[in-house]
Amino acid sequence: MSRYEWEKGEFIIPSAEWASFKAAIRDAVNKQNAAMFEAARQLHAYVTLNSKTRPSHMDLRDVAWKGVDQISKGGYHGTRFTGTEQGVIVDSVISEKWPNGYHQRSVLKLKKPLKKDFPQHGNNVNSFRSGECEVSFDNATRKVFWNVSENNHAVDDARESALGKALLTSSA
Repeated sequence: MSRYEWEKGEFIIPSAEWASFKAAIRDAVNKQNAAMFEAARQLHAYVTLNSKTRPSHMDLRDVAWKGVDQISKGGYHGTRFTGTEQGVIVDSVISEKWPNGYHQRSVLKLKKPLKKDFPQHGNNVNSFRSGECEVSFDNATRKVFWNVSENNHAVDDARESALGKALLTSSA
């Protein structure tokens, strides 16, 4: 059942905990990005292997979604990926081109996932985004801002993301 929702909030972190709080969020995002990059590499190998023997009704994107679902359910290193994260992984290995606009069928091609699509962030990054949610930091006031855009089940999806889990467990 549909449930369109959004969420927004801000809170202040004590100065003694500010650096470790930001580091915990950044480390969780970096860990998830590393897991997603490894999953993308596995997915590339899966699609390469299975694209030649796929049924005629399946295109490369179908094969990729089947593969990422298997990788995610397997819980690579204990990590399960949300639907949004699975979409990022699929998009990192499948490119879609529309030759003459959207009036003709798109052309799908397999591509190697790039590490730059799953960055490892340093100390100077002050905002993180995952699907519909964003966490940003104001170093001067030690404020943390949580913003979830309005969409169907957006708050549930945001809280299930690695970024949402990191924020909610770090702030508890």
